[in-house]
Amino acid sequence: MNYNASVSAFFKSPQWKSNLLFGAVAILIPIVGPLVLSGWHVTGLWARGDREEPEKFPPFDFQYFGKYLERGLWPFLVNLVASLVLVPVILCTMFPLLIFSGVFESYQAKIIRSLAGHILAGVACDEEAQAFREFRTSLS
Repeated sequence: MNYNASVSAFFKSPQWKSNLLFGAVAILIPIVGPLVLSGWHVTGLWARGDREEPEKFPPFDFQYFGKYLERGLWPFLVNLVASLVLVPVILCTMFPLLIFSGVFESYQAKIIRSLAGHILAGVACDEEAQAFREFRTSLS
């Protein structure tokens, strides 16, 4: 997978400046802006038959606002349904870990609590760092 090409392909289009400007304007529109931008990306992927020619990516045109919105609605709905299915599963697996770590006050419980919090919120805290330091010294 060529990550550099995936980023630089956007700038190979002769209209990349207007695409960037109109995409930035579209994303500022509340609620429907991200859907429209997603629809433009989907349109661009469909329009480019050959994946090796980024110049064929269609320019962003507000004339096709409704079409972009329609095409961006489906990826949004897929993400919504997937999140409605996965969020309860994640919460059901994380809730017992949080309960377990709240019942016991040991180094292992602090580590479990910090890992659960890390997975659930993705935020590190001072207690987590302290628990890992204490756990590391307890192993020595």
